[in-house]
Amino acid sequence: MLRRPSPPVRHGVPVLLAAALLSALLVLVLAARPAGAAPPTMLATPIGEPARAGGVLRFPQAVAIDPRNGEVVVGDQYSGTIQVFSPTGEPRRSFGGLSLRGELGRFDVVGGVAMDRNGRLFVLDSTNDRIQVLAVDDGRLLTTIGADAGMKLLTGGRPDRGIVAGGIAVHQEAPGRSVVVFVADSANHRVVRWTLDPVSLRPYGPPATTSRAAGVNLQYPQGLAVDPSGSRLYVADNQHHRILRLGARSLKVQARAGTYGRGPGEINAPYDVAVDTRNRLYIADNLNGRLNIHDATTLEYVGTAGGRGRTVGRFAIVRAVATSPTDPAGGAVVADTSNNRIQRVRPDGTVWAAWGIAGRGPGYFTRPKGVAVAADGTIAVADTFVHRVSLTAADGTYVGQRAWVSPSTDFPHWGKEHPQQMLLPGDVAFDTAGALWTADTYNDRVQRMAPDGTVVLVSRRGLLKRPRSIAAAPDGTVWIADTSNARVVRMLPDGNVQELRGNLGSPYAVTVGPSGRGLVATATTIRDVVTNERIPPPPGASAWARPVGLALAADGTLYVAEERPKVPGGARLLRGTPDGRGGRTWDVLAAETSHSVPIVEPGNIALTPDGETLLVADAGQDRVLRFDVQGKRPPVLQQVSVALEGGGASRGTVTSDPPGIDCGTDCGQGIAPTRAVTLTARPHAGSTFMGWGGACAAATVGPTCTLDLSQARHATARFEATPPPAVRIRGLRVTPARWHLTRRKGPRSRRPMTRARLEVTLNAEARVRLEVLQARPGRRAGKRCVALRRGARTRKPCTRFAVLSQRRTLKLIEGRTTVDVGPRVRGRTLAPGRYRLRLTATNAGGEHVRTTRSIRITR
Repeated sequence: MLRRPSPPVRHGVPVLLAAALLSALLVLVLAARPAGAAPPTMLATPIGEPARAGGVLRFPQAVAIDPRNGEVVVGDQYSGTIQVFSPTGEPRRSFGGLSLRGELGRFDVVGGVAMDRNGRLFVLDSTNDRIQVLAVDDGRLLTTIGADAGMKLLTGGRPDRGIVAGGIAVHQEAPGRSVVVFVADSANHRVVRWTLDPVSLRPYGPPATTSRAAGVNLQYPQGLAVDPSGSRLYVADNQHHRILRLGARSLKVQARAGTYGRGPGEINAPYDVAVDTRNRLYIADNLNGRLNIHDATTLEYVGTAGGRGRTVGRFAIVRAVATSPTDPAGGAVVADTSNNRIQRVRPDGTVWAAWGIAGRGPGYFTRPKGVAVAADGTIAVADTFVHRVSLTAADGTYVGQRAWVSPSTDFPHWGKEHPQQMLLPGDVAFDTAGALWTADTYNDRVQRMAPDGTVVLVSRRGLLKRPRSIAAAPDGTVWIADTSNARVVRMLPDGNVQELRGNLGSPYAVTVGPSGRGLVATATTIRDVVTNERIPPPPGASAWARPVGLALAADGTLYVAEERPKVPGGARLLRGTPDGRGGRTWDVLAAETSHSVPIVEPGNIALTPDGETLLVADAGQDRVLRFDVQGKRPPVLQQVSVALEGGGASRGTVTSDPPGIDCGTDCGQGIAPTRAVTLTARPHAGSTFMGWGGACAAATVGPTCTLDLSQARHATARFEATPPPAVRIRGLRVTPARWHLTRRKGPRSRRPMTRARLEVTLNAEARVRLEVLQARPGRRAGKRCVALRRGARTRKPCTRFAVLSQRRTLKLIEGRTTVDVGPRVRGRTLAPGRYRLRLTATNAGGEHVRTTRSIRITR
């Protein structure tokens, strides 16, 4: 049975209590003005759903299993965190975080994770071309490996890099024995191997590497796997669309499997591999959105799990797969990467557990870089790495997004084919008419949308280049930091522009105050756009260190988000209050280190018209913070949660309106108490919705349930399986039907044995047994043809077909499947003669159907 883990803590704690506790912890006592009037104290609270841990995942692309206890370790790419779960998905602990300066114990792109038998976690820190080793029980850093090995693990020019990030595998025979580490050094097109001292983890010597001269020709290798014995190394040869099996010691090729394609057994950019104790080889068939299962010894195709889709049991981009060398049951853990979840499969491909809350879903943010607030209190967030603008109402409820959603299940939010598609948007602003402007940074344009989301203006091609910041002016225009054109421009509602200041290097941020005064920030300066007057940095600094966010209040108070990439202590958020003598008194509202409010990678900032609330995009922690003056309370939300009963997420889903619940795996959402929420149950194919329970128990008819939110609500939905359809073999063809064995064509050449294709068409998913029957002489016994017996008087001769021991079992989906067949079956070459291939298809209910096709084998 598929089990969904217990809901994270956020589903059981009222949002009001959580917000109150966080606010109490984040009270900021700020420096007093020299003139005697103290700047107002501000309280910091996050906007939206809890950003990190608790099963929230953002493009997970690394998984491992702790061989000591079966815990599942997940490396999450866009949060830079490591999360640890129970074998069935209950959150246990998390550590790490985004690294911008190569900090130890933190990560940017996690290329892979692997475990030894002493509880040590090896993390492929791809951005820094090294391995960090941590204690998985508490996240303590133990050592680093490989920083001097010349590895090149990461390629890609965009900020959301990580498409090629390498892979890692670890083998240790037993606790206390030497540790062998293998790394897919992707951009160097090789595999690197170290043998480490079991205590110090120091390499015994320089690493060994694969060599093209020795016949190991790799093109961007990705995932690696070592079989439980430690003798075989499997490599996902990404751009050659195949799997290589190497000797773990010799690093020489032993066997190959896979060709490019979408058919069963074919591969499209494999990203990882794993081998279990049942001798099953699992291939993360990345762009086909599935898991291919092979025999680890013969490399023969056995079956497929998944296929593209959003429901549990389907996948959308498969970046990682892991097994345990100590689990006799076998099976694998799969990173269903673009669906932001983890799924567990048995050796036959059946999914039995799934978990993960999409950190790119409603109410969450992924590396947000910009924020704005409208006159009615609506908050817009440039949700940069999800390529959209997210909208939150003034009451704190997530209400939707602005970005055209493509039909693709792989990358649902990004692109540029449609006017509303966005690519890494950097900032947002509301103009005086209530229209929403977006700096669509990597599409080199800005967009203006009406309040209903209709695009009413897109800047013409070639006008802007990498616009990073946008600000609304009181006169109805917007000012744009046209970064790669080194200028600030003013855009009118009709799309025409006027350059306000050029030769700025790389302007990162622009703001316009209520009086119409505009400021622009470059790498080391903040200056008035019109007068070019410079604003000096706080005392102790000779220049600004990459100010990336600006906001100017009516009274002249200036807020600055400073990234400080090379300054000790890292990023900070400053407030500069006019001191009455033409200068400012500066105090720190948040900082990366040594402060009660952490902020890691700040982006653009915004101020409400009354100046009482400051909004800051904290990209490094996947959240937006709001700072409210003391006495102004942030919105309070009620928690709505759902649990699935019966078959769980394998049988159906429950969604909500307002959006946010997609259970499945994301089974809770905070919604304002003044609203009502409607839950809708949708069974999957082959399942039936049986009814509601909990808070929805009174809604006994129909798949919807509407609840008021005068208090927190918890509902249950039950789904059960319907009888599977009778399975039918709609087509069975063998091409060719006459096979030959290997034979000579000339004195120096050999003709290889036939490689045939068996094409099967099913009406429904089924388990298919493929058997080989050999023609043998027999005698008639009534209506039967039986074996000849020595000494028995021969009656009428006949031909009988005996079932051979060579057989294969495949798990096939509905539709047409093609399987490679030939005279060599399970390591044995069949003799010349007549044969039959017999297929028996069995559905989940045990019903089966059988059919055969004849073949002949010749020399």
